[in-house]
Amino acid sequence: MRFARTGGGAMVAEWTPDCQWEGFRGIVHGGIVSTVLDEAMSKAVVAARIEALTVELRVRLRHNVAPQRRFHVSGWIESSNRRLTNAEAALTSADGTEYAHAWGRFLALPSSGRADCATTAAEERLS
Repeated sequence: MRFARTGGGAMVAEWTPDCQWEGFRGIVHGGIVSTVLDEAMSKAVVAARIEALTVELRVRLRHNVAPQRRFHVSGWIESSNRRLTNAEAALTSADGTEYAHAWGRFLALPSSGRADCATTAAEERLS
């Protein structure tokens, strides 16, 4: 998916789920829908220049999501402080019907002590 930032800071994308993501015939697996919503919230967090990880995710699946149907995905920040960011996301159809909604909490990463995979791999090659 390619996300774009709106004037209000939300991140939006179009998504057409593939048949390979069905949990049951004609219904996209709820875990896939949850992942898409988490990604929309994560994109909003990153767009706000916040480095944070999802620490809590709650999803309400309101209607069955059918494969091969086009959906609108949007994610936005509801509130943020130094350590914790609360975000939401929605999956809607062209007529505005909400198919799923998510609430997420994102914990800011500490500025030091993180391992960078590229740096770590390079260091291991040198040793």
